[in-house]
Amino acid sequence: MSDLFHESVSEEFIQQVFAVMRQANWHRYQILTKRADRLLEMDARLRWESHFWMGVSVESDEYQFRIDRLARRTPR
Repeated sequence: MSDLFHESVSEEFIQQVFAVMRQANWHRYQILTKRADRLLEMDARLRWESHFWMGVSVESDEYQFRIDRLARRTPR
C-alpha cells in the first residue's frame, strides 16, 4: 500500500499507472491519497476514466477539509 501522489512519486510514473488502469478497464480503481493538493495540481494533466474513483484519506476530524477541497475543485 502506498500513496500514488506522494511527493517522491514522479508524474511520469503516475501517468504510467493511469495508462495501465485505462488498459485494464474491466476493473474499478479506487485512488485514495492524503495529498489532495498534489492530486489537484495534477488533475488537469491526468486522463480520468469512469472506472477510476478518486478519494482522499481522512484519518481524523482534523483532516476533513481534504474531502471538501476535492469535491469543490474537481469535476469527478
